[in-house]
Formats: sequence, C-alpha cells, structure tokens
Amino acid sequence: MRIRLVGIIAITAMLGGACGSDGSGSGSSNTQHPTTTITNPAVNAADQALAQQLVLSLSDFPPGWTSAPHSESKNDKAQKQLNACLHVPGTNLISRAVNAHSPDFTSPDQAEVQNTVNVAPSATKVSSALDVLASAAAPSCLSEYFNTALNSPGSPKDTKFGTATVNPLPSEPLGDRTVALRAAIPLSSKGTNVTVYADFFVVQKGRVAVVLIGLDEPNPFPTETATQLIQKVLGKIPASTG
Repeated sequence: MRIRLVGIIAITAMLGGACGSDGSGSGSSNTQHPTTTITNPAVNAADQALAQQLVLSLSDFPPGWTSAPHSESKNDKAQKQLNACLHVPGTNLISRAVNAHSPDFTSPDQAEVQNTVNVAPSATKVSSALDVLASAAAPSCLSEYFNTALNSPGSPKDTKFGTATVNPLPSEPLGDRTVALRAAIPLSSKGTNVTVYADFFVVQKGRVAVVLIGLDEPNPFPTETATQLIQKVLGKIPASTG
C-alpha cells in the first residue's frame, strides 16, 4: 500500500545535507532515486563513499523481502512548517552532511523499511540534531507536519486521513545514542479503516547518523526487526569514524 509513504520522509529530509527541502513553494512532489546515494560536492568524497557503503541492501533482509528504487514524497509547505516549529535554521538539522538512501524494502506481508545514513563533519553536529528530535516539542511538531502533508492536494484522492499523532517510542539503546518516535496515522480507503504506523529510529555512532523507518499496519513494525537491521548498519561503521 504505497500511500504509507506519503509524507513519511520528514526526518530523513531534515537530517541530510543534500536532500532537504529548500523551503520554497508549497506543493508536493515525488522523486525516485535510482541509485543509493545523493551526492553533495561541498563534502568529503570519502564520507560520501562511506555513506553509500553503510546503507542497507537486500542481502541484509530475510528471504522473501523485495526492493525498489528509493522514492520520496516532498511537501514544501509542511517541511517549512516543521523547520519553523523545531526552530531549525535553514533546511537541515545537520549542516554539510552527506547522505545515502538505501532502496525501499517490502516484506512478504507488505511491511516497508526505509534507511538513510548521514555522515557529518563532526559528532557534535549529529548530537545536536538528536537533541532537536528528542526535545519535548518534537512529537507535536511532527504531528502537525503529518497532518499538513497527508491532507495536501498531493495525497491519494481515494484516501481520507484522520488526525495523525506522534509519540516517543521506547527502544533499546543503540550506538552512542538513540532517539525513536512512532507516528500513528488513521485512514480510510475504499471502505477500509486502518491505522498505519511509522516508527522512526535515529541512531548516532560518532559522526554517523543512521535513520531507519519501519512502516506497517494494522500493527506497528516489529521493534526487534528494526533493531536487528540498525545493528547491521552499525556493524559496518569503521572504528576510526569518530
């Protein structure tokens, strides 16, 4: 059910240096990335290569999972609103970071996973970004983001969205620090009512930020599976990346 991906990229779009909205306009747009990496000439080429090496690949998943080129659904109005609510200067939480997107993965029962890896110039920049996402204001700001994005003209016309809510999600400590949030999005489509869950995990290890989003319905994406996938990414990070 691809409507799960509408408006789900708030955190991934804000974190990276190359993929954030420019804050202009108010429309929605869809973008597919046929390769795993988004380049940024302002950053170190070695960091760029590292980010691409770290993202999840289909071989990291159990048999039966499939992959497709990463797809983003942008909403400039909602993104600008989120930046203002979180008091983020500019468009990105981590300035001058490079990021790489994995493909989008789908399980045999139609759960979905997205993964982004951001490599920043310093660990301090990553830590500051997680401070914002862990703030008391983050859940309400992200809830407003979803409700704006999901009810925009670019949303599926045969789907009616209820009020989305975002809350902190208890999770196992991973890396140097972990911030996790869960969005619950009620919707009605073709006579079926369901709640779609989007679980966001942002994990810092040194100057690397690992973002994993697990989407599922009618129950949340299994936290144990999300943890295992994040650990696969963390295990690829060189010890020298501090």
